[in-house]
Amino acid sequence: MAIQNAVQEPNPPLRDHAQEVPLRKKTYDYLEEMADNMRETMKTLDGIGIAAPQIGESLRLFLIEKESFPEQELPSDVFINPKIIRSSFKLLDGEEGCLSVKGVFGTVKRHASVTVEAYNLSGKKFRLTGKDLLARVLQHETDHLSGILFIDKAEPDSLHTYIREEHEHN
Repeated sequence: MAIQNAVQEPNPPLRDHAQEVPLRKKTYDYLEEMADNMRETMKTLDGIGIAAPQIGESLRLFLIEKESFPEQELPSDVFINPKIIRSSFKLLDGEEGCLSVKGVFGTVKRHASVTVEAYNLSGKKFRLTGKDLLARVLQHETDHLSGILFIDKAEPDSLHTYIREEHEHN
């Protein structure tokens, strides 16, 4: 496994519309290795989701951190060719950040609940309905696959930077 740096805005392919992943058996080995690398990168960077464009791959694939959602039974942490097929009318404001926009946070209005249809690494189609934070992450990562970053949707006056203070140890 290889930990990679997250591609930073404004570098490609963050703003590109990612390519559909062909669902052929011979692609699975490559996708498994890529998913393992993405999983390690996400954990190292303390993220709860990561999309393939964030590691320089223009493919419609993202991962979410299963351990961040212990109350939810997730059929897979890998989402290949995901599509949001249902969204709630209710919208919620929430603060977001991104591994590809380091140190910047802002308030984004998202659907309170969404249902995503995707494929796992075995090529099996599944559906997942997420609420609250899980819904937010599913929408955030799906946006990445269309070249949309949270800063594009954030309320402009809510954008701010967060700088971690360094403490001296005596």
